[in-house]
Amino acid sequence: MYTKKLISQIANDNGFTNESGFITHFRDKYHITPAKFRKQLENDHYYPFHNKNTTLLRSFEHINDQIKYLTERDVDYVSIDINMKNKIRSKISTPNLLIYIRDIETLTNNFQQSKLLSMRREIGLFGLLFSHQLFYELYQSNFENNKLVHQMFSFSLEHQFDISFEVKLGKNQNIEEFTIIFKRLLNYLTDCTYFYGQRSFQFYIDASYYQFNRISKIIQDNLKESKVILVLNKQNNYLAKRMSHKVNDNKQIACKVHHEIDSDKDITSILKNNPSLNILYQPNIPNRIESLISIFKWSIAFNQNISMIIDDTWLDSMIPSQSSHLMIKELQLNKESHYQLFELILTLKRLRGDIVYFNGLILMTHYLNEYQIIIFPNMKIFNRLHQRININGFKLGEIEYRHHDILIKNNQLIINSGGDNHQNMAEVSFKREIGKLIVQFYTSPYAIKHIYIKQKIN
Repeated sequence: MYTKKLISQIANDNGFTNESGFITHFRDKYHITPAKFRKQLENDHYYPFHNKNTTLLRSFEHINDQIKYLTERDVDYVSIDINMKNKIRSKISTPNLLIYIRDIETLTNNFQQSKLLSMRREIGLFGLLFSHQLFYELYQSNFENNKLVHQMFSFSLEHQFDISFEVKLGKNQNIEEFTIIFKRLLNYLTDCTYFYGQRSFQFYIDASYYQFNRISKIIQDNLKESKVILVLNKQNNYLAKRMSHKVNDNKQIACKVHHEIDSDKDITSILKNNPSLNILYQPNIPNRIESLISIFKWSIAFNQNISMIIDDTWLDSMIPSQSSHLMIKELQLNKESHYQLFELILTLKRLRGDIVYFNGLILMTHYLNEYQIIIFPNMKIFNRLHQRININGFKLGEIEYRHHDILIKNNQLIINSGGDNHQNMAEVSFKREIGKLIVQFYTSPYAIKHIYIKQKIN
């Protein structure tokens, strides 16, 4: 009934020594030969199997394999209804990306310059954040006449990168001595704006509130269009709850994060009381995907801006090289971790439009004729989760879609004895009903899933 196997093969599978013995026993029991029985079913209009008017036969073997797979594993089934009329909030805050410049060669070496330009082609605009340590070393020399410094700023300004500076001051550091050196940098930047057009810069100031006010006044006197951002630290965290009135077009407040922060109640209260706060996420090691996911969820929950700061030493492995020699070197530098982080940053930066749905595990955005769905890893489940999303009020006509899984390197893929791998879990299916789109997929703790849906233009 359910296969196209030869009668002889069916006989052999069921323990008969030959085909004739099987036919004899079958005829004695059902009063018809196996061949005639099968042919009779094929000609039955109401019988679904082997009926040319249905598609069930073509997909039955696949269904049979899926049933076998599911009976061997524990799978949870979850169905979620989303109504397009109930949008949570407009204008999702797209994350910013800053490359943290530690080494002057990052912007003067031709190979590193090509990496930065390749990243721009991949993800669009991103900024450069010059580290305090880099300029502290330059302050000790006559940097105004340094050819490498000229080359560094020429490359950055000619390619119209947004430029930011990190300024760090210790509690007991002499502010008068620092301002003398700092004015030299501002004067140099003023000359740059003359040659490359008027531009604004950003300054992330990690200092006490008194030092911040002194430095921000100097910046405003020299570069009026520049922005100054106070980076909260242990000295001035207690002021954060009262700083909302200090925020304007040119002054902002930011909180820098290096690790997981879910349990930090102080930062949570700061986020709730400062709607204009910026979150600076700067991981110390590249494989901080769980931390980035956590912080991104915070940015959605509290409607905060988030800037992701990536070390320039990771660029070699984030953008694969064309040279085989360099690719071997990159593999030795933990390329997988770096590239996974880059993939996730790229995915988050592509989000735009309105937030249609967010429950902590699933995020759905809408922009013109496109929808994007991010399925974050569910660390509470022990195996797999089958999701069904019912999108009500879906008005697009014929659609095209693509999906992509970002595997988390420090977790283990599900591989069973039957040879099934992540490819089975990566499958996404769509079904249309009147005014509704049904999206079905599998998710697990081992991958982040990104689904992109757009109206097809014929």
